[in-house]
Amino acid sequence: MLKEIFKSSFKNLKQNWLTIIGLCFILVLVGVLIFSCDLLSFGIGIIILLPFVFMPTFFAIQTSIYGLRKEAFPSWRLFFRFFVSYFKVQFRGCYRYIWTFLMSVLIVMVTNTIFGYVAEVVCYSIYPNFNTIIEELYQALSNLDISSVYATINGEEISTFLYISYLPSFGLGLIYFFISLSFNSFYVYFRIDNLKVIPNYARLSYRLAKNQIRGNLIKEFWGTNFPIFILLIGGFIGGTLLGYYLNYNVLQGVAFALILALSGALLYFPIYFSNMETIYLNHFDVFKNSPELAKQFVMSNLQNELKIINRNISDLQNSEQDNNHEILNDDKNQHTTDNINNDNNDNNNNNNDA
Repeated sequence: MLKEIFKSSFKNLKQNWLTIIGLCFILVLVGVLIFSCDLLSFGIGIIILLPFVFMPTFFAIQTSIYGLRKEAFPSWRLFFRFFVSYFKVQFRGCYRYIWTFLMSVLIVMVTNTIFGYVAEVVCYSIYPNFNTIIEELYQALSNLDISSVYATINGEEISTFLYISYLPSFGLGLIYFFISLSFNSFYVYFRIDNLKVIPNYARLSYRLAKNQIRGNLIKEFWGTNFPIFILLIGGFIGGTLLGYYLNYNVLQGVAFALILALSGALLYFPIYFSNMETIYLNHFDVFKNSPELAKQFVMSNLQNELKIINRNISDLQNSEQDNNHEILNDDKNQHTTDNINNDNNDNNNNNNDA
């Protein structure tokens, strides 16, 4: 199966290799420019430009390459049309970006605790004066001596500590982010082929289809695309080492590592997009029939809900009938008791008269 996917992917790539490589180069160029902004002021690229520039660009590249199979050859006008379509309701949440980004941040925070301990052990072992430097840093912070804080942080000892504790964490966060984004990107192909389906119904249809073939999707996804993750990891490690050698601070080091990771992935991006299309098309029949499956799923749930409602109504009616019977019996018993009491009173009155 994997050989067939590679064969089909390379066939598609061979037919449009120049266009696909050009589109992938645009994607990497945009990513490099975005992360370069973090070299100047960290946060501009990752927090602002990543969701509003890079993700729409990634979407436009993916849809443009998929359009080649439908003989829709890309142009700048079509590219910007795809770029804007990323924000339309039909494709909203197609990559589950917010969830993926938050999970990546969580991974960075959790693993940073572990790598922070490792960094502390390493720095105490290679720098005998590391404890003194930490005390000086705390003293500068308590005195709000910004110049001393900046000088200490940029020193070799603290810089080494920050690189060991933060860069591996950011690397793991990057890998999770790209894996999650990639696996969710199958929804883009599905949505292109089902544009008229309302968003919630489309998401349900896609989820039901994916659940049927999840095992095959995972196997084919990893079996064909593992090289790009190796390139991402290798580029990130290379960028980390080079950033440390060039005396970048830790935030600049993160940005530089991201730039080299994305640049390294350029070597496999054309094959990656072709592989993703081929995997999706291999299971096209399952995705094609999923709206009908979703319809049956919804109808089945509605029928179950109606049965529960009818059962509850029937139970309520039976309960009301039982309560009415009890009330009638109580009234009847009370009436009988009142009659007996009245008869007893009459008898007593007659006896008194006698």
